[in-house]
Amino acid sequence: MQSHIANITICELLLTRNKTMFKKLITTTALAIALSTNACAATSDKKFSIDLTALSNKPTATFVYNMTNIFGVEAGVSTTYSDKLDSKINKKSSTQNTFENDYKSSASIGIRATSPEKIGPVTPYASLGAGYYFNAKNNTLSHTKKQKLHGIGKVGLKADVNDNTQVHVTYSRFLPNKDITVAKNAIGMGVSFNF
Repeated sequence: MQSHIANITICELLLTRNKTMFKKLITTTALAIALSTNACAATSDKKFSIDLTALSNKPTATFVYNMTNIFGVEAGVSTTYSDKLDSKINKKSSTQNTFENDYKSSASIGIRATSPEKIGPVTPYASLGAGYYFNAKNNTLSHTKKQKLHGIGKVGLKADVNDNTQVHVTYSRFLPNKDITVAKNAIGMGVSFNF
């Protein structure tokens, strides 16, 4: 129960500056990547990583294949933790009891860009991709396959624990079809394993 409360508190703190923080983080990530001189020539010594973002309103497992030290492709699955937590993160009133996710889960694919240089102790990254909602909350939903498609954007920071492990903080923005009700914002923390 305490971890659930801590999860809500951490997520609320991170979202207090949501739009401004997101713009600054995206700008910083883009600048770090653009100013890197060894951009596409070098390859990463760690080709694969698994990011487990467990402390989130949408826990996610993401698998990444690093093509270079900057660019990689990713595939992931996320699920909704609770409608109440999504309501708090997305500034919806949980006392009205009107917010409910139509779908519990989403699968996504995308392209990730990671800064080859650290900014202080952290490494920024960003990704863009597309996803598909599944695992409907009830059988009465009649959305088409096209309506279940959505966009997704992520920004985050990673800090090294050792050569093969990192901790990360991630902000994700889901862009659903207007006919589907789901939480659009997700904030989380987790662990990345590199191999």
